[in-house]
Amino acid sequence: MRKSFTNNIHSKTRESNTFFLKPFVVVLTFLSLGFGEKSWGQTTIFSENIGTGTSATIAAYTGWQNNGVQTFTGSGDVRTTAPSSGYIGASGGSNVFITTTVGTNFQIANINTTTYSSITLTVGIIKNTNASNGSDLKIEVSSDGITYIPLSFTLATGAGTSVWTLVSPTGTIPSTSNLRIRFTQQNTVTQFRIDDIILKGTATPTFTSTGAGGDWNVGTTWVGGTAPTSGSGATLNIVGPVNINNTSGAFNNTGTININTSGKLLCAFTSGASLTGAGTVNINGTGILDIEQGGWPGNTNSFVYATTGVLYFNNSSGSYGVNATDTWWPSTNGPQYVTVAGA
Repeated sequence: MRKSFTNNIHSKTRESNTFFLKPFVVVLTFLSLGFGEKSWGQTTIFSENIGTGTSATIAAYTGWQNNGVQTFTGSGDVRTTAPSSGYIGASGGSNVFITTTVGTNFQIANINTTTYSSITLTVGIIKNTNASNGSDLKIEVSSDGITYIPLSFTLATGAGTSVWTLVSPTGTIPSTSNLRIRFTQQNTVTQFRIDDIILKGTATPTFTSTGAGGDWNVGTTWVGGTAPTSGSGATLNIVGPVNINNTSGAFNNTGTININTSGKLLCAFTSGASLTGAGTVNINGTGILDIEQGGWPGNTNSFVYATTGVLYFNNSSGSYGVNATDTWWPSTNGPQYVTVAGA
């Protein structure tokens, strides 16, 4: 499927046409076209020490450090025996007990990690057999509660290793509004206890444009006078016209760009994609994604349009083809308002 925008170069009248579109429109032809703030640093995102309440099932327990904030579920239970000790930060008190029934689990949900990158996890674990290396306890994370990403860790084995240990599982922990961490029993031999679950990450730098805007790489375009670094994972909040052009060069978006009401992102870079990277571009409110003559947003980012978000074509001549695979015009959450201007 290809959407085609064609200019009539003989037209002497300049006009702007705005159309309410369904996301699956195939062909559009317009005969009248001539076609600040910053913050970063390693910090604690989330910490749960299981509290100091009495023994209970996970569902019945109310002594959580984050009771009423995060969601705690699972078939394990909370114990007050064998409190954590022996590692820096061991909190003692209660812990979660995972018995030797395959599938016994414990999950924490509703952890917001959206403004962080390079996220790491540490957790206190004790086992009751010296032979277990920890492979019989699965630790996973998920951003949707459906697909879970396993994390890797190894416990020491041999005499004297059935003690509390602070482990640092490795793997990819996503930046998401509802992170889940799940612990699941894999065999019928080793019991586990869990305590002191801590997430840390690097706070994502955030930049807000001025109302006057300007080229993305110029300090005065942004509140505070400092421009974002391409590829830094920054969050950009655009509230004025921000340009990606041949002077500024392309922007490597590995974070999130929010084009908000009164904001416009102008894609005018003519030597390739204006946006590289695999970040997210949200066209919020009545924000505008503007494709200038010779420009191209690129196809590596994910684009999400609000119901009132605008896709704007500003071509002075020629035609502009849109393929079904173009991520800047997605079939889901795509633009419902498209404006084409020309002379």
